[in-house]
Amino acid sequence: MAATGGGTISINAIYVRRATNDFGMVIHELTHVVQSYHRGNTPGWLTEGIADYIRLSHFEPQARRPRINPEKASYTDAYKTTAIFLEWVEKKCDEQLVKKLNQAAREGKFQIELFKDYTGKTMDELWAEFADTLRAKPNITATNSPAK
Repeated sequence: MAATGGGTISINAIYVRRATNDFGMVIHELTHVVQSYHRGNTPGWLTEGIADYIRLSHFEPQARRPRINPEKASYTDAYKTTAIFLEWVEKKCDEQLVKKLNQAAREGKFQIELFKDYTGKTMDELWAEFADTLRAKPNITATNSPAK
């Protein structure tokens, strides 16, 4: 539907004619222009996750969040999964996390260990905690009445 490369955004005209109000897609692609991660080893899942984080957290905060299956998903799934994970980590650990990660990526200095530097926890520890929040909690109703 859209792609960005070298500061140029290409958008599928057929898609736009059908989804005339998908401004979030444009925000996502504009984020890639601003990212300009030309150097270093920023993984694609983070690049796409940050772009969707900007879309969901700042442009479409009212949008319904997709259901993430904690048994199958991973932070490396990119896009909305990574975006929602980043949003959660910011709320829990460091409200400047995405800004810091973006800066490191722009400077070609991103390393996965930055998550531990910024939050005190490894990426795997953070994901495990996040996945736990996604698991359905049983609805336990306690009764104090003796069994008859």
